[in-house]
Amino acid sequence: MDFGLIAPLAIAFSLGFLTAVLKTAFGLGFVIFVHELGHFMVAKMCGVKCEKFYVGFDVPISLGPIHLPRTLFKKQWGETEYGIGIIPLGGYVKMLGQDDNPANAAQEAERIRVAQEVAGDDAPVDAQLDPRSYPAKTVLQRLMIISAGVVMNLIFAVIFATVAYRMGVSYTPTVVGSTSPGLSAWQVGLQPGDRVIQMGRDGQSSEHLRFDKDMMVKVMMVGPDQNLDLLVQRHTEPGATPAPPEWVTTRLSSPQEELRGRPIIGIGPPHTNEIATSEEAQELFKHLPGAVTQPALKSGDKIVAVNETPVADYADLTRELARRVDEPLELTIDRPANAESGQTAESLHVTVPTYPVRELGLQLSIGPIKAIQHDSPAARAGFQVNDHIKLVNGTPVGDPMRLPEVIRDLAGQSVSIVVERDGHGIPIAVVPEQPTMLHPGAGLGQPIAVDELGIAFTIENTVAAVEPDSPAAAAGIVPGDVLETAEFIAKDTADGEQEEQIFGKPEPIELGLQHPSWPRVHERLRLSLPDTKIKLSYKRGDNLLSSTLASINADDWNYEDRGINTQPLQEVHQVETWAAGTQLGFRETWESMRQVYLMLFRLVTGRISPMNLGGPVSIATMAGMEASESTARLLVFLTLLSANLAVVNFLPIPVLDGGHAMFLLYEGIFRRPVNERVA
Repeated sequence: MDFGLIAPLAIAFSLGFLTAVLKTAFGLGFVIFVHELGHFMVAKMCGVKCEKFYVGFDVPISLGPIHLPRTLFKKQWGETEYGIGIIPLGGYVKMLGQDDNPANAAQEAERIRVAQEVAGDDAPVDAQLDPRSYPAKTVLQRLMIISAGVVMNLIFAVIFATVAYRMGVSYTPTVVGSTSPGLSAWQVGLQPGDRVIQMGRDGQSSEHLRFDKDMMVKVMMVGPDQNLDLLVQRHTEPGATPAPPEWVTTRLSSPQEELRGRPIIGIGPPHTNEIATSEEAQELFKHLPGAVTQPALKSGDKIVAVNETPVADYADLTRELARRVDEPLELTIDRPANAESGQTAESLHVTVPTYPVRELGLQLSIGPIKAIQHDSPAARAGFQVNDHIKLVNGTPVGDPMRLPEVIRDLAGQSVSIVVERDGHGIPIAVVPEQPTMLHPGAGLGQPIAVDELGIAFTIENTVAAVEPDSPAAAAGIVPGDVLETAEFIAKDTADGEQEEQIFGKPEPIELGLQHPSWPRVHERLRLSLPDTKIKLSYKRGDNLLSSTLASINADDWNYEDRGINTQPLQEVHQVETWAAGTQLGFRETWESMRQVYLMLFRLVTGRISPMNLGGPVSIATMAGMEASESTARLLVFLTLLSANLAVVNFLPIPVLDGGHAMFLLYEGIFRRPVNERVA
């Protein structure tokens, strides 16, 4: 490595990080600023004396004997003090006669009364108030002042989005990258490269739907156990004529425990056929074949062929990887030129060896079929949900984790499968098809897919058989044992730290009847360091036992995923005119407001978990992530934040602007203010 490059790279990273932080701080501060500016401007127009204009709160803070300053900045200009408070969580305009703290109400009321000798004892109440105080103004004027903050937020929400779309907003499109076995997107047969162009028959068709801000939000808003119609443009090979879009009906899952109670339809985000890696990632995953190729893969490398079969996009790539699990991969790479390093464009070949499965010698019981794909070989042959597969071409299933491999080797042939249905053995003849995709890591309770048939089945946590001379046999595990938990134990401290970088804080994997997650154990073994051991806790009768096992490499069984990571697919939505940008600005603002209202409604009705909400730290984190992508992305996020602030701040809650507006409406209708004890 050229160590002379380390300092410039570190400086560049630091400058990039600092720039993102500054953009985030400015953006969040500006949203608060324009809200308070709305109150301030209209108050001034109505003749109200504004004593303070602050972004942030200037409250006293003490840490033991240390007293922090109340402000980061302040300046008296005319009759108003302008400043930035020490707590950057909001802002306020202090108007004469207006105070949100009930404890100060009496003092504030006394402060705005003019001398009786000026007003006279018989003068009406309004005449006894300082004419420049907030309470002295008419109901309409006060309502205008209170409403001005949210109006300004909505105006600037449109401005933010308009500017963003003129600059060009990068986004993840609603293109299918993968589907989760057993879930609705998998059942209806969505394939990598398929593009969702409309969600719901009452929605609008668009080529620019966003994976996170449109589809994920729509799924969450529809709610669990509901249908969602999707208009899908199927993937086509380059040069082929696209088929007309078709409607598919998906069924949202029940709330997912590990997804904060959110329902899902099981679509994974799209990728490209360009490599995503770094020296740090290659070092972290150096035990995976995809990270230690010769020559090494570099970020930006484009895979254009696999074993001499051309691949135009990720859909082609994942299909070829799924079909060549048991053979080395010969990748044809186009490496772009790099002016900074002096690298010229070149084409090269990279070999990725097979990746043997790390097994323990345990065969668990195969569970029932949980889902069947529409118009799949299994559906056409007569398979049914809850069937138990017993025999394949007269041979017992054996290890159910190997069933996808067994069926893959029989693709294109007529296969005789015996299933148990209602206590009877039912023979079924079926012709498996070639697989079309790789599936991401197994989730909690997620079934195993046999894409060649179009079925997804579960694996139970009861040991059905133990292979002779295996780690499980040596540990004394026997058929009938019921697995409870799996805990991974690193070889030493260094390996433990590396595993924590990959997986986070180590926690046992639950394998009980409520969480049949044996596939997740296999996925963890795939990514774990070679010397990592696994501690299994299991029940034998009424006794709870445990054994620690070391895994071994299988002789004739390979992982599908070899650790070849690719770049996420990003597209840019940029308009050519300010008129088009303004139209999108209004649309973005309206959709953001609608999302907030729907979120609040579903939160109140219990259809969305409160765990899906984020506080100030989450907002700052998300803003920082968007700012690190681009200024345009940050502006779109500020549009959402502005709409959020406008909606939430105008809810009829006493401490918010909406609460004050509600009391003013009461006063305007009944010609008297709300009783202070009620307000």
